Amino acid sequence: MSISTARATRRACAPVLFTMMLAMAAVAMVTAPAPAAQAAYPQPHFQWSYNGRIPGYQCVRWYEAAEPAAHTWGDNYLCHTGGYDIRWSSNGPISGMRCTQIREAADPHTWHDNYLCVRRDAALSFQWSSSGRIPGKSCIRINEPSDPHTWHDNYLCPSVLRATERPKSNGLDVQLSSSYPAVRQRMNRTR
Repeated sequence: MSISTARATRRACAPVLFTMMLAMAAVAMVTAPAPAAQAAYPQPHFQWSYNGRIPGYQCVRWYEAAEPAAHTWGDNYLCHTGGYDIRWSSNGPISGMRCTQIREAADPHTWHDNYLCVRRDAALSFQWSSSGRIPGKSCIRINEPSDPHTWHDNYLCPSVLRATERPKSNGLDVQLSSSYPAVRQRMNRTR
């Protein structure tokens, strides 16, 4: 083969080789591990206690002052690992936080204004059910045996959001409730 024939062959093959190299690079990018920013956050471990704090956990007290003392809500805690800033309010949503309504409609002691809240940009989300487990969710039973108002079938379902699912702090407050099965959004009027 002459030198001119070899050069002509190389020029003819160059676009094919270039296309193959681009295809290989695209496959490598698709199969490469996701960057750290897209990785899932670690799943915290949650436990419910109707008999005081659990040692070794961060605990949030669930307390409704309108409950009679005999119902013993004073020693109820949602305990967790993971370092999340979780707060309880028995007087409406906490301003500047993303809150989930905790409501037991059968309980007459003002459970309509109780909320479990996390920072707006937290990678943690909650769903609440006062009528049994939510199918397909990992849930924690929330029970106070001393309270006769159907607390035996209440469940809190926490989930950790992937980085791409994390809510932005955009002035909207997302709330989930057993009395409103769809997501309800309201404008944050405290700006």
